[in-house]
Amino acid sequence: MGRYGNLMLTGGETDPAFTARTGEVVRLWLTNTANSRVFRASVPGARMKLIGGDSGRVEHEQFVDDVVQAPSERAVVDVLFDRAGEYALEHRTPNRTYRLAAITVTADVAEPPLAEQFETLRTAPELAAEREQMETWLAAPPDKVLGIVAEMDDPNATAAAGPVTYACPMHPEVVSDQPGRCPTCGMKLMATAPAVTYACPMHPEVVSDQPGRCPTCGMKLMATGPAGAANHDMTHDGHGMGHDMAHDGDGMDPGMGHDMSHDMGHGSAAQEVSASDRDAAHGHAHHHGPATADGIEWEDEMAEMNRTTTTETMRWKLLDRTTGRDGLPVDWRFTVGQRVKIRLVNEMDSDHPMHHPFHIHGAGRFLVLARDGMPEPNLVWKDTVLIRTGQTVDILLDVTNPGLWMAHCHIAEHMHSGMMFSFTVDRAATS
Repeated sequence: MGRYGNLMLTGGETDPAFTARTGEVVRLWLTNTANSRVFRASVPGARMKLIGGDSGRVEHEQFVDDVVQAPSERAVVDVLFDRAGEYALEHRTPNRTYRLAAITVTADVAEPPLAEQFETLRTAPELAAEREQMETWLAAPPDKVLGIVAEMDDPNATAAAGPVTYACPMHPEVVSDQPGRCPTCGMKLMATAPAVTYACPMHPEVVSDQPGRCPTCGMKLMATGPAGAANHDMTHDGHGMGHDMAHDGDGMDPGMGHDMSHDMGHGSAAQEVSASDRDAAHGHAHHHGPATADGIEWEDEMAEMNRTTTTETMRWKLLDRTTGRDGLPVDWRFTVGQRVKIRLVNEMDSDHPMHHPFHIHGAGRFLVLARDGMPEPNLVWKDTVLIRTGQTVDILLDVTNPGLWMAHCHIAEHMHSGMMFSFTVDRAATS
């Protein structure tokens, strides 16, 4: 949940086209500037190498098929175009592919040749040094634990119950829309509310006669109406979303380097590419699957629900779950020079479990230590981390800047509804 635009932009433009030469290595600085949408960026047919992230280079460069970025996350990749032809920067979800930019590679050969250098995978010695301390930090208990939860009121609960009717317990065929007495036996007519059904907004095939949670995604089941009645507003509206929502400019902001005559930082809105078009161009199979997969809401499955939700009916929260606490993180205080292990728990016991990009302002940068207990395989300094549905992420915050700082979910609706807090960093004591 959160606003998903229906017009994706790259560098603020809708359909950029760029050129490269055969054998050229193009560096892309990719920044996800969208509100809610997670991007999976790739250049099918070309080779891609990950070299950097939010705040610097990665521990060890690696060849990748794509990079996944939550709102505010950055990635730096080198792309080798070793053959002439037509390519595209694409965003690929489990069931859709969007063209972000067109890239034409000419037959002109780039000089000097860089293919051999591209094969070299460099390492960052400063992050290798951090790796040596990883076991200590992994074994240490967290200094702070932050729970991520959502509380959602059911906007249809009252309407779904329908009008109350009154019936005689002795003669149930005697029914009235008003209180009174049975004309047959004189007994008081008793209120009988119609049965209510509940369904998952993301998986409307999940229906129950009791409140609860969806067994597929964990979301709160919402009232749909009296048993047997239909309620269109509660069905997910994946096809109607593009017409109902205003142009919101979900954005990917790449920059291009290495003698390119155009700057990808001023480039492309995403156009949806059909399976046949993309397969013909690049020889790739089209991916089919749900719009929510791998702990990420790739598409807006609940346009109707989003329209009816307000900050009064939907409350996104960051809760201090540190031992002995269970409330808002109101008194977090650190000192310059500290390293703080923070455990981020995206709780499934939530009315709408979904991904969250957690962002810390300028108090310092952090390393991801582990995800669901598995040590991070490639360290990089960050200020934003994607926390997938149900995931637990441990980070190590290197506190460097004094002041009053903020931490928050980078989805705007979540932040404005309460998924944010401030904390204080004191100057280090001087002798």
